[in-house]
Amino acid sequence: MLAAAYLVKNELDILETNLRFHHAMGVEAFAIMDNGSTDGTRELLDELSKEMPIHIVDKTEHTYQFHKWRKEIVSACRKAFNPDRVICNDADEFWLPRDDGQSLKNLLNRKEAIITVNRFNMLPTPAMEDGSFLNTDLKVSCPIVFSSETQIEKDSIAMLLSTIGPKVALNPHGLLKLNGGNHRAKHLRFWSKTTVDDIRVIHFPVRSYAQFEKNVANRTEVIRRKDIKTIRIGDHYRRWADMLEAGRLREEYHNFLFSSEELETLEKIGVVERDSRPSAFIQKIVSESQSS
Repeated sequence: MLAAAYLVKNELDILETNLRFHHAMGVEAFAIMDNGSTDGTRELLDELSKEMPIHIVDKTEHTYQFHKWRKEIVSACRKAFNPDRVICNDADEFWLPRDDGQSLKNLLNRKEAIITVNRFNMLPTPAMEDGSFLNTDLKVSCPIVFSSETQIEKDSIAMLLSTIGPKVALNPHGLLKLNGGNHRAKHLRFWSKTTVDDIRVIHFPVRSYAQFEKNVANRTEVIRRKDIKTIRIGDHYRRWADMLEAGRLREEYHNFLFSSEELETLEKIGVVERDSRPSAFIQKIVSESQSS
């Protein structure tokens, strides 16, 4: 059995599309930890659980223990469904096969304990502001390496052009450790791992200014708490927390929206490419699943 494990909070704008897509692509069951959503996400999960197998875990504490919680939800997935493979996913990530006719279940039916898949950012566009996150064909195909110092201190950089970690799909039996972003895992069968190229994880991290601000506000609340000694969180979130508190987060959002001339340069040097397939394929699969 192929299953998927998620940790979600306030993902109403994208979660239903995500779950319907992956279910249609061969994911047979879902284990989802909801971290105190207030936008209707939790109620949506109850509704979708009537259509597909979803094991829901409520985690109401706001201590940002992602490293602990991500392993916890994989463990809950193993106990609920006993799958052979678990995709460790987020609501804004879509696992797309290279070839349209392939299913994730077939592609991930491998002997290795840990399968690593590369991930690519999709850039936001003004057309996304109407609520449709699929209104983009701008993929960051060759990202830029920004240092931690640059990420925190330099105002003018566009963070969505930076390198991002891959994702893992794993055998839950023998899992030892899973890092906070589901980028790496440690397994009893430590030698049994591979990276595949016939699947790509497509990431829609910023889908509108309202969604971006809400996401940053959630992380800022945790970053500024004095009762949490150690918070493992990306430098980009520390940057965005500072900008939110300084009233400059909208400036950062506009750094993600490139003019035609800027896009022409980014395409010319190979950082960004126009790729309409991800959005079109996701829309097609979800539409077919709802009409069948």
